Order: sequence, then structure tokens, then C-alpha cells
Amino acid sequence: MRRKITFTVRPEIEQEKTCSHINIFENGSCADCGCYTERVSRVMGNRIVKQRPSAIVDILNLIDVNDDIKNRAIDIFNIILGSGPRRRNKNKSMQVFYSLFNAYLENDQYVDPVYVADLVKLAPSDIQKALTMFSEAQTGYRPPKFVASPLNFIPDFCNKLGLHDHIENIIIYAKDVIEKNESLKNELPRPIAASIIFNYSKVSGFSIQLNEISKGLGICESTIRQKSNRINKK
Repeated sequence: MRRKITFTVRPEIEQEKTCSHINIFENGSCADCGCYTERVSRVMGNRIVKQRPSAIVDILNLIDVNDDIKNRAIDIFNIILGSGPRRRNKNKSMQVFYSLFNAYLENDQYVDPVYVADLVKLAPSDIQKALTMFSEAQTGYRPPKFVASPLNFIPDFCNKLGLHDHIENIIIYAKDVIEKNESLKNELPRPIAASIIFNYSKVSGFSIQLNEISKGLGICESTIRQKSNRINKK
């Protein structure tokens, strides 16, 4: 059976009318202008099967993601969805989150899962479920192994809180705290990172309130206070 593959451009994402979209990658993106196209497969006579590169493309076209991450996320999405039907609504958001987050990890870029969830409109409460809903045995995809540390979150947290000038000093402080408190490595890293920033603000004398940290990072005040007290007792 011979299969003929042609490509047509979706008008809503076409950037330029001047590109003929001749050089097309397997994922449906144009090598010349970067637009994502719609792939049309013609199989056996009059039967036409229309295949979009994937639902993830519509979401990635709306957010700021570099091409390497974007293309790998599309590949992962198509791998994990090859084992079953593509579901909609919440499950689709989980699938896109899983693909995008692992694409970052494969490119040695650790990003806050909450940040990725926000990009794809996934509730933070669904992050853990999204990260565990696909198994290698089911999909054939092996996600990269990565153990997150509070240090991975501090630069982004500082930027969110307007503490750009303190990032380097807070990281030095955090390394010292973690070295003296080995048990912190077994704790959830986001609350620990937030509590380290809170503790540093108190010992260094710059002004930031607990409720500002809580609101800016989306972490409960009581959780930050509890972790902060634990660190102080060590």
C-alpha cells in the first residue's frame, strides 16, 4: 500500500502568506517559517484521513516556549497518546502538562511544575496525578529521572517576589541550610524553598512579609511557617 502525504496550512496559525511550506518536519512544522501545519494522509483511493500534528500544538502556539522544547513536547505527546484515545478537558490538560514538563527535563531545564501547569491551564492540585498517570509499560516512554531540590525553585521564586538582587545570596544561604539539614532533602522542595527565602529575609534584614511570600508563590502561610520553624530548630 502506498501512502501519499500532503500538508495544508491552518489559517488561524499561518504567520506569512509568502511561505509555501515545502520543507515539513515529521511533527508538521515548517522548517522555513516555523508554522505548524495540518497533515492530510490520503490512503487507498477516495478515503482521506486528516491528522493534525496533535492537540498540544494549539496550546503551545499560544505560550512562550522555545522551538526545541516545543518540538520535543509534541513528540512526547504523540508517544504517550499512541497507546489509547485522546481524551478531552482535564485529561487533555494533564497530557499536555506531562509532555511539556518532561520536554523541559530532557533539555536539562528544571522548571517549577506549578509554572508549567499554569501555562497549560491545569489546576495545581492535579499536578501529581498528571505526573503519575502514564507508565513506561503502557506508553513505551521513559521520563527522565530527576530529584528536585529547593535550589531548583529559588531563582524563579525570587523573580516572582521581586527579589532579583538577592538570588545569589539566597542560594548560598540555602546551600548552607540544606547541608546542615539533610532531612530537608526528603521534604517537598517548593515549601522548603519558600521557607528558606522567608528565613533569609529575617536574618538579612530586608523587608518581605510572610503573606507576600504565600500569595506570590501560592503556598499556604501555615506551611511556610511550619517549615521555617523546623529549619530554625536544626
